[in-house]
Amino acid sequence: MNRIIFKGIKKNLLQSGKCGGSWVEELLTVLWSLRSSPNQATGEVPFSLVYGTEVRNRQFLVGELVLRLFSASHPKEQSKLSPKWEEPYRIRRILGPYASKLCKYYV
Repeated sequence: MNRIIFKGIKKNLLQSGKCGGSWVEELLTVLWSLRSSPNQATGEVPFSLVYGTEVRNRQFLVGELVLRLFSASHPKEQSKLSPKWEEPYRIRRILGPYASKLCKYYV
């Protein structure tokens, strides 16, 4: 399993042109792809075995409140206990399937 994860991280870094980049940023993407893809031996998707349902893509709409990954605005090294998410942000514009323009939401 570690070899598969390593190969996935390496492939993502090479494709994005971030050779020598932070592998930690690619780890969640690789783990998600492993958990949501059918296993070759069993044909089962690990996600559906754990949660009893298929993976559904989340559709976000303009105006919705969302959390933003803290490292997106503060890329410096964070401690293990530092917050992972900033909140809340409102979606101002959808830029693509995986990108949105956000604005700070004040309560």
